[in-house]
Amino acid sequence: MRKLLDTKAGATFYEEMPNLTLCTRKDCIEFIFKLKPGIYVIINMTRGTGGKIMLYANWDKYFMRMQNPDVQLPRIKKNCPTLFAVLTGEDKDDVSLLSHRNAPAHERGFGVFCDGDVDTPLIAHIDNNLLDKVAMLVNKNVDIYNELNTTPPFPAWKDGLRDLWN
Repeated sequence: MRKLLDTKAGATFYEEMPNLTLCTRKDCIEFIFKLKPGIYVIINMTRGTGGKIMLYANWDKYFMRMQNPDVQLPRIKKNCPTLFAVLTGEDKDDVSLLSHRNAPAHERGFGVFCDGDVDTPLIAHIDNNLLDKVAMLVNKNVDIYNELNTTPPFPAWKDGLRDLWN
């Protein structure tokens, strides 16, 4: 799965939807959202457990920085409230820190689960409700990225943001 940010879309945009397209991969479907020309956010859609559909933004090994939550979480709460809400399970949109089932060790990202059916092809689950969740997840990840970029809880956390680009 591609990481959260990329400089290449990897797919063509349809004229009726100039900021969102998708690309099918072997292990997932990518929703590619154009923030501005040359900057794209990638949200991956894959099967979760129990027939659920997982929408997932891959932050790779970025959160290996979380070594001592007792010390780090108070600073995250002060500097990055959106990130804090997600990490502590208090996010109003039920976004949480997840890893997908084929993830290499320590690869994590932010995601949300949607209802699905194991007998229905993955692409057939795409409807307006799912697209709304994709848009919400794009916005949440951009908000977290911006919090970490403008008011990082620790200097190394800002420096690590460049690793989120494919």
